[in-house]
This record gives sequence, structure tokens and C-alpha cells, in this order.
Amino acid sequence: MFNTHQFKNFFLYSIVSFVLSLSCMASTFDANALNEWLLKTNKTHDLAGMTAVIVQDGKVVFNQSYGVIDIDTSVATTPQHLFHMASVSKPVVAVAIMQLVEQGKIELNASVTKYLPYFKLNDSRLEKVTIRNLLTHTSGMPDTNDYQWKQPQTDKQALERWVKQQNNKKLLTDPEENWSYSNIGYEILGDVIAKVSGMSFESYVKKHIFIPLGMKYSTFLRSDVPENFRVKAHSGILNTFTLNFYPYNRRHAPSSTYHTNGDEFALWLNTFSNNTRLVESGILKAKTIKKMWATPYGERQGWGMALGWFKTANNKRVVYNHSGSDDGFNAYMAVYGDRDAGYGFMANKEHGPFEEIRFALEQAAENQTLPPIPSLTENQKVAALYNEKGNSEIVNYFGKILSESSNEDDLEPVYYLLYDLYLSKSFRQLESLSSDLIVDYGDQYSLYGYLGNAKYELNKYKEAMAIAKKALSLHATYDSALKLIDKINTKTKG
Repeated sequence: MFNTHQFKNFFLYSIVSFVLSLSCMASTFDANALNEWLLKTNKTHDLAGMTAVIVQDGKVVFNQSYGVIDIDTSVATTPQHLFHMASVSKPVVAVAIMQLVEQGKIELNASVTKYLPYFKLNDSRLEKVTIRNLLTHTSGMPDTNDYQWKQPQTDKQALERWVKQQNNKKLLTDPEENWSYSNIGYEILGDVIAKVSGMSFESYVKKHIFIPLGMKYSTFLRSDVPENFRVKAHSGILNTFTLNFYPYNRRHAPSSTYHTNGDEFALWLNTFSNNTRLVESGILKAKTIKKMWATPYGERQGWGMALGWFKTANNKRVVYNHSGSDDGFNAYMAVYGDRDAGYGFMANKEHGPFEEIRFALEQAAENQTLPPIPSLTENQKVAALYNEKGNSEIVNYFGKILSESSNEDDLEPVYYLLYDLYLSKSFRQLESLSSDLIVDYGDQYSLYGYLGNAKYELNKYKEAMAIAKKALSLHATYDSALKLIDKINTKTKG
């Protein structure tokens, strides 16, 4: 339905950091001030639950939790509760790959097919795709467009099956031609780790990374998370609600299913924020660390792609980082390359002022003054407009954006609102709003995806089929419409 790209999150984090830092004066670390800031932000934006961590000079100076693990039970979040970390999983995958590089079992410049001979694409360029390309998102591999969280595969062969199922895909570009974020690339890397090590991907990471670091509960397996340490996934732009599914599917484990808590996240941050401690941990050797932090394709406008980590660098800081966002969760992790410090957060809600939260933690980690409490985001303002004024004002807003901008991203607040109505099962409201939008803007094929899915959920299958076909007449490969037709056929034949 609606897909938010990892690079967009990273770019927003970078821009917000640069702009806001211009107005902040130096201070000293103030845990009480940060705690108060996070308490107010969590309450203002109804963020469900969150844990934030800061380390400095080998010590945990901040590890606090906020809100609840489940709004339906109101159980308070603690630093022991394990969160889904989404794409913060990827640096863990990179560390595992670099361990196997150290052992001589993997070559960064070798073709991925050397390690996975059964991995095929409908593209002769596959042989040129290297392990390094996958780590740096320069392989040309496409991205995942449906994680099937509601139909998870949890058996040991799920990852290998997923890799084999890529055989009909083509590369988007020649390897190394462009940078293009690919979750599939990291799922392939996870399968490489499994086949080279002779262990499942999850078992390898647990044995060779988490256990040596003292991260007893951290895992990529949802089944390993103890019931009393689990948190629920939440959504909602203004009004928070619990999702009726959890973002876990073992076929996507390497790209997305890392789980950790505040206590163990602090261990990770402390280890990776100082090369001496990292070497002493036995996780990686000094020369391997240097290779991992390198940006083989250069740096532009203050950022570069290291092996599995983003790098941001300016006259204020050098940081290796990664953000993560999936249905119901948001996370961020950063360690400094020019000082002994690191920070991050994990939240069990996907919408919120997370760029501003990340920036506040950065300011605190650098002993700088905190920014103001974040005001409502544009997405929240549009949702509030809908709650107050109804359909007509959203239709006017949509038209105004279309007349003023050719950038489809500027329509995101409306599409987020539509998706929010879908996730909250407000199907009649979704039907009504998307219908009104189509009356004036019927050339926008995405609107038909929302209307069609609303009709489907309201058991109006004939109408849903007609709407899906209309969407395809506007965009012949529109994935949401194709999937809707499959759902309708399955339902009506059953």
C-alpha cells in the first residue's frame, strides 16, 4: 500500500541534525533535562513506548524507558523489554560478514553466487554482484515490497526459500552504477552467513556476536523473546492503536528482525563506540574494523555508505549509524568515530517525531543544549485537520499540494492518513475519504488501492474488483491492485 524508504529516513535525520544544531549552545550532559524532554515528547505525541540510551567514555550515562508496552494493558516499558529494531539489523549482518572475511571464508569482492550457487536472477549481470555490493547497496538489487507480516514463515528453510524465489527478478541497474537501498540484498547476505558458517543465520549471530558481548536476550528469532519481555506494535498518526499483527517473518530476518533491549543496546553501543574496546571484545580485529568503516564509493554532501553502516561526517562529528522503521516500530543507532560515545532509541510505534528525538539524543551525547519539544508533524496536522473538518478539507489539501508541487512525496500526509484508517480498521471512513478524493483526482492510481481495499474489507467484492481494474488501467503494474485482485479471487472462489 504505502512504502517508506530507509534512505528518506536517513536523509531527514541528517538534515534535521544540521539545521537544528546551528542554534544549540554548548553545555554539560544533563540526564534530568533529557529525561524531562523525552517524557514531554512521549506524552505530546502519544508514542506508546520507547527506550533511549546514551553511552560516553565507556559508561552508560542514560538508559531510560517511557510509556507502555501495550496501550491496551498500560504495562510500563522498562530497559529490559525487547523491541523490534527493523533495519538497525543491518549493521549486525555486516559485522557477521566481516567476521567471516577475517576467517578467510568470505571475500568481499567475490560474486555472491560463489557462496549461494542456487541463487538465480533473470539477469545475466548477477555474476557481477559481489558481497561488497550487497553490503553497500550498490548491487542493483530491487527492494522488498511486501514483507507478508500477516502470513509469516517461521521454519528454518524460510530464508533459503526466499532467496530462491528471486529467480524471476532483474537488477535495477548494473552493479556499482547507482546506490539503491535493498532489503533483499541483506536477506541474501544472511543466507550467505548461514551457508558459509554451517549454522542458521540467527544461531550464528547469537553465538558469535550477541553472547560474546553479554547480550543474553538479543536475538533475530521472535520465538526467543520471552513473553514477559515482549512489546506490542502500534500505529496511529494522532490516536495510537495496537496493530493486529507483529512485523516478523523469518525470511526477512537479516534485514529486519533484530530484537534488543535498552540494557543490551548499551553494551552494543559501548563496544562499537571505541575501537580498542571492540578489538578487546574479540568481535573484530583492528584491520577489519578499519575496512568495515571505510566508504568504498566515496562521500558526498557529508554522508557515505560504509559496509553495512551509514557514515555522516562534518566539522562537528563523525558518526556511523543506521535507522530502522517497520509497521509498528521505529529505531535508531549511532556510534561516533571521533569520540568515545554513542546513542540510540527504540520505539513501539511507527509514526512520531523520531528525527527530532534522534537529534535530541545527539545533542545530549555531545553535551549540547536540547532543542524545543517538537511540535506536531505535517502528518499529524493533516490527521488533526481530518478529525476536525472531515473529508472536504483533506480533498482541498490534496488539491493544493498537487497544484503547488510535482514531488509525490509531498502527498505523503494524505497517504499516511489513508493507511492509518486502513490499519485502524476504519474501513467505512477509508471508503468515504478515498471516494471523495477520487471524484476530483481520479487520475491518482494510488487512491484506488485504498478504496479497493476498503471495499474488500466491507465485503463488497464486486466493487473492489472493478476498482482494482480501474487502478491497473492507470498503472498496469500497480502492486496493491494486483494483490487485491488475488485476494478477491481467493475469497470468492473459496
